[in-house]
Amino acid sequence: MKEVAATQLLIRAKSAQSFAGDVSNMVTSSTHYLENGIVAIGELMGRMKPADSYQLYQAAAKEGFKPKVAIYYVYDEVANNATLKPTNDDQLRIAGIKVFMDGSISGETAYNQAPYPSENRGVALTDAAKLRQAIDYARQHQLQVAAHAMGDAAIQLVLAVSHDLTPWLADRPSIRIEHASILSDQMLKEINDATMTYALITQPIFFFAEDESYRKYLSPAQFKLIYRDKSMLATSAAFALSSDAPCTPWAEPDSPFVNIYAAVTRKAANDDIVNPEEALTIPEAVLAYTKWPAKIGGFTHNGTLQPGKAADFVILDRDIFTVPVEQLRHVRVNETWIAGELAFSN
Repeated sequence: MKEVAATQLLIRAKSAQSFAGDVSNMVTSSTHYLENGIVAIGELMGRMKPADSYQLYQAAAKEGFKPKVAIYYVYDEVANNATLKPTNDDQLRIAGIKVFMDGSISGETAYNQAPYPSENRGVALTDAAKLRQAIDYARQHQLQVAAHAMGDAAIQLVLAVSHDLTPWLADRPSIRIEHASILSDQMLKEINDATMTYALITQPIFFFAEDESYRKYLSPAQFKLIYRDKSMLATSAAFALSSDAPCTPWAEPDSPFVNIYAAVTRKAANDDIVNPEEALTIPEAVLAYTKWPAKIGGFTHNGTLQPGKAADFVILDRDIFTVPVEQLRHVRVNETWIAGELAFSN
């Protein structure tokens, strides 16, 4: 079972858990985030049932959950909810809605223009009409749209529907494309020429951990278009790196340092070199985990150390800007500070 079928099994299993159990698990996860230097997260699987994700995070925060959270509700769960509004609490905020356009490359379910070896083109989970409905909903409620789109056909559909629309958010991009795994030069040009404001959020850990699958399921021409970090950074779109944890087989799926290593070296876990012309510099990769995603996610008091900002920062066990690039994936956090107070010490 793949994608929707598998997800429904997971939802049913999670529905059997208690509210108190979920809160306890979330409080425990706080330490995991802090020891990885993560002071803010994007929750892109927000749910209304069996419990409202916002209420879960509120309860967890009262019990000691420390990171800031921007919640994006799965559109199907809120499509008929006329009361969902953005919030901007210091720690928790309702930031947007999540729309699934397709599946994954490793699952042969990302929606592609060219077929896989199995001769299918993946799974299109949202058509143009439904995407327009989601965008209208987001506009009416002043929420950001986060569109999961890995395949080039899925990304092209997002651009085709939204390219000429007027943005509705002034403080951040109105539409963020999650993954943007396969991008052609034409798509990059369309993003530059668009009336709409976009963010491109991508995850180098996918090619790092799943290189063999990508080589197996994509043609050489398609493979040359994956995770074009440098090209994305050169567009008019906002840009950031993220983990999409826990959706990879890697043992440290949400380690910023594994992602930074992959983005800078373009080297997979099996030492395959993946499109080295798309490598980022270390400062660019660090900005893509700090200042840039803070703005995209609406974390107005985060991203830089300045008067009036939140004073959230980390102290690392080595100088990330000067270590040999092979050490980047082994960087660890010595201390994490939130609001100027020590939240984690190794």
